[in-house]
Amino acid sequence: MGNKEKLYRDKNFVAYFSASIVSSFGSSLVDSVWPVIAYWLTDSPLITGLTVLAQVAPQLLFGLVAGAQVDRARSKRNFLLIPNIISALAYALAAALGAHSLTALALALICYTISETADLYFSTALMATLPSLFGRKNIAQVRSTISIVISVLGFISPVLAVFILNKTNERILFLCNSVSFVVAFFLLLRITTLRKETTPPLHTDSATTSQEKPSLWADITSGFTYLWQNAPVRVLTLVGILNAFVGGVVAALYLPLADNNYGIGNHDPRITYLLYAMLIGGIVGSFLLPRLREREISPILVGASSLLINTLTLLLMVFSQSFLLLFVSLLFWQASYGLVIMNAIVLRMEVVAEEYLGRVSATARLISWGASPVGALAAGFLAQINLATPHTILLCSALLPVIGAGCLLVFHKNYRLRIPDAPSSDSASEQSA
Repeated sequence: MGNKEKLYRDKNFVAYFSASIVSSFGSSLVDSVWPVIAYWLTDSPLITGLTVLAQVAPQLLFGLVAGAQVDRARSKRNFLLIPNIISALAYALAAALGAHSLTALALALICYTISETADLYFSTALMATLPSLFGRKNIAQVRSTISIVISVLGFISPVLAVFILNKTNERILFLCNSVSFVVAFFLLLRITTLRKETTPPLHTDSATTSQEKPSLWADITSGFTYLWQNAPVRVLTLVGILNAFVGGVVAALYLPLADNNYGIGNHDPRITYLLYAMLIGGIVGSFLLPRLREREISPILVGASSLLINTLTLLLMVFSQSFLLLFVSLLFWQASYGLVIMNAIVLRMEVVAEEYLGRVSATARLISWGASPVGALAAGFLAQINLATPHTILLCSALLPVIGAGCLLVFHKNYRLRIPDAPSSDSASEQSA
């Protein structure tokens, strides 16, 4: 029996997989209709935009703190279980309040922000514990399997959410999400390895007093220092900034580009096809990553190749002469874009010492996440004031992945990456450039 079959038969994986799917599907039902709920109630683009801010703000405000607190914790188990209860309670309260008035909507958005903050701690703890739960060699397969199924559910959840919203009201959606977190909590309890200490906590020396223990800020900065000193992680994180910036540009301009080229208006059904292209692209990227790892292709080369494909698909997008070509180019752009992100995440989980995983993952995610809204705002602003057309902006942004790929290829030429089976903090200096 191969490693993949053993993984799929493992009871802990089945419990983790089921919990992830249940909670992700419940969340996707709500995430997909928050802007709809806000716009139907207020007709205000500004308030509709606040629903996006409610989702992003916790990561920007608490991302670094969450990473340090997870690494400092004696047990990561609580950070995997308690956030599900907090989210369940938050959405139960949102279900009771509804969103039938501006005040109720504001309170429901506060509940949404609380849930997103809890999810931030959950996802950070998950990054820190996955290697010890399933083994570092299985990380790519675990992440790929979850991503593929979640992407497939992405075809269903928006349609189902709008149907429920039309037939009933938003309270039912909030309640469904609350129940999904409760189910995920009990499924996670079934993971036997979570009942044991999975990763070494920081500052375990019994001689260390509370006065001598480093501050939270010191732990945050040490996580950034570790990231910067680990050469492969550093270079993929920096290149990830370029990738995320381009992702923001495409997110802001692919619809205006389609409208300019093919007259796609607000209610044109072809918009759905473009959304499906991005969903299929996400599935393709998730499917490819573990296959590339099985062939022992260097993560640096995977990243460089993906970025070059990113540029080619952007050029196809700009110069496409048919809607079908736009569909195909957007699909493969999303596949390459997602592959760059997942490749960097998996590499971090493979080579970073476990006691640093929470902080390094949170720091890298914050650095990259910040570039995406910057790209979207910059592209949207330039297009809005007619300083540049969507074609010109996308064409210019196609240079950034080439720069990133060039950096990775130069790095690969001068540095031979070897992924150790069980890295520790003592080996960090050996991986540093």
